[in-house]
Amino acid sequence: MLFYDQLVRIAPTLGTRTGYAAAVGEARGPEAGLAVLHGTDPDDVSSYQPYWAVRAHLLQRLGKTSEAAEAFDRAIGLAEDPAVERVPPPKTRLIFSLGSVEITPRYPSPK
Repeated sequence: MLFYDQLVRIAPTLGTRTGYAAAVGEARGPEAGLAVLHGTDPDDVSSYQPYWAVRAHLLQRLGKTSEAAEAFDRAIGLAEDPAVERVPPPKTRLIFSLGSVEITPRYPSPK
């Protein structure tokens, strides 16, 4: 937490504040992390994928499934990784609602 406290003071960028919210959410609980996110200007985050991913995670931890699913869908819609975009929405909702994501490498590992 000290790292992010200092980093937010030195460079209060959207990325830094989002990372800080994730760290606060892990250290102090999801409510505290969401409080940090709520202090962000909505216009700044409308197309910022990491914000929506962190928000989805924190909402999921609180058991707010429908709000979390909306944030998760938004995060996926903003993802720049084509592999993420190819996951069918019903499957992502199911995986998300179960609380786990399995990541499978798409490329063969080097021999």
